[in-house]
Amino acid sequence: MVLARELNLEETLEIARQLEGTMEVQVQVHGITNIYHSKRSLLQNYKEHQGRFETISREELSKEEGLFLIEQERPNERFPVYEDENGTHIMSSDDMCMLDSLHELMEGGVDSMKLESLLKSAEYNEAVIRSYRKVIDAYTVDPAGYEFQEEWLDEIRELQDPNRELSYGFFFKEQVY
Repeated sequence: MVLARELNLEETLEIARQLEGTMEVQVQVHGITNIYHSKRSLLQNYKEHQGRFETISREELSKEEGLFLIEQERPNERFPVYEDENGTHIMSSDDMCMLDSLHELMEGGVDSMKLESLLKSAEYNEAVIRSYRKVIDAYTVDPAGYEFQEEWLDEIRELQDPNRELSYGFFFKEQVY
């Protein structure tokens, strides 16, 4: 089961506990998050509506400095817009990074952790994989003696886009319905 990214850590661990032994649980632990999706090509349709019939290049839509939205209420947050053959996607303004809390998910029975690589360079993605591998290996070798090492985050921070904050997503937020 792929859990919603809006769940907090407590809810995630409770679901993993209830499904233990019956169904594997996957959560996203790193990267950009898709916050809106339309199967329509909204950007291309908008350009055509304006009478501009040139197509938007895939490179223009996939690079980090490509297209983005800015809300009036939050002018310092940029929401990347990505469009492909599946439609239009609006992405989160920050990148999730659960590296220092990954052991809590492992202890809690989460079976699979997704590292989202969309809109990132190969160099960045390789650094992320190396860092998460270090945490997983260190925890697996000695769960009782495991201690997070801050330098495991250094390579990610060095390559992180300065316009995109590393955050915990919803993992440590209380949801009010």
